[in-house]
Amino acid sequence: MDAYDPRSTQLGEMENLQRLATYPSFVYGHNHSHKVVKLLSHFKLIQTLTFMLLYPLEITNHEYLMEDITRLPKIVAMNLLIETNGHSFGTSLFHLLSMCTGVRKLTITLDCKTSHPVTECPAGCVCDQMPNWKTEELTLNCLKEVKVNNLGATNHEAALVKRLLEWATVLQTMTVAFDRSVAGSKAKEFCQMLQSFSRPEICMRGPHFA
Repeated sequence: MDAYDPRSTQLGEMENLQRLATYPSFVYGHNHSHKVVKLLSHFKLIQTLTFMLLYPLEITNHEYLMEDITRLPKIVAMNLLIETNGHSFGTSLFHLLSMCTGVRKLTITLDCKTSHPVTECPAGCVCDQMPNWKTEELTLNCLKEVKVNNLGATNHEAALVKRLLEWATVLQTMTVAFDRSVAGSKAKEFCQMLQSFSRPEICMRGPHFA
């Protein structure tokens, strides 16, 4: 979980690597993710990759850094930890998934290191000005299980989950869990909305699904 430095850490052939957790990567900022990119370039296959993305609270004058990541190994299961600070994470998720379309299990845990209530960023924020994930097609024809933890029931999250349901053409199970700050009535309303655009063959799991 430290920053990878090839000058001090030499990696040999690890063809049977089962699990890897990377150093946190900023989605917006001034420090590029070259060390994470170099680490991932050593592997062709990882059974389970844990990847952490951090969104600064203020991103207006920051550079979008995800384009540093141009390839990912073949991944069976991805655990994606995202500290959103209320920002839309659709663009960064689309970028990662478009490079590992063979992923079978996806777990997204939001705001994993924050204790404050989940609030959505203001309309017009730069995080939502790259709308490719809302319109471009992506086929995840191996993804069978999705879990989303600590949902804040925001509009950003609703739009993203809807797209996930469209991309995952063979999805069998989606499990959602809400942040403790989300009222039960709001969580129930959010679940009803998810069911309205979910396919009948998908098993929707959570505290407010029928």
